[in-house]
This record gives sequence, structure tokens and C-alpha cells, in this order.
Amino acid sequence: MPYETIVRATSGEPEAVDEVLRHYSQRIRIAAIENGHIDRDTKDSIKQRLVAVLFKFRFDEQPYQKLNNRRYIGRHTKTGNQEKVSCFFVL
Repeated sequence: MPYETIVRATSGEPEAVDEVLRHYSQRIRIAAIENGHIDRDTKDSIKQRLVAVLFKFRFDEQPYQKLNNRRYIGRHTKTGNQEKVSCFFVL
């Protein structure tokens, strides 16, 4: 998933949000399996939580670095150490 799509989705652009949902649709279906069948309520709940997290997600002002085919943003912790924060979502 392109970094720019995530940025657009976090700002509420409907097409980008749909693209994020399409990107994670297979993982959502797998996570929603109960007793061998896809539970529609669970699937809808996961989608709602993903969209809610998109709108809460904030990027630091620092530029990101591409490492191991994933994009990372450098962020300073309260102790002053820098940590890498991945820009992809885990369900």
C-alpha cells in the first residue's frame, strides 16, 4: 500500500479509505472467521475499528525512511531516544 494512500485516508478522503479497506479485505475476512464461516458482524466491527483508527492516526513532522520495504517515521520518545514507527496497520 502506498504511503501517500495512508496519508490521504487519514485525512478522510473516501476513495483512499476504500482503498485501505480493499487492501486489508482478505485479512479482515480471515480474522472474521468463526466456526468455519465468516461472521458478518465481526467483519463489520473490524472494518469500523480500522476506519476509526485511520482517523486517529497522526504522523510526525519528520520525514520517513524506507527500510525493509516498509516505510517508517522516526519519532522521539519521552526519554529522548528515537524509535521507528511503522506506517501500516495490523488487525
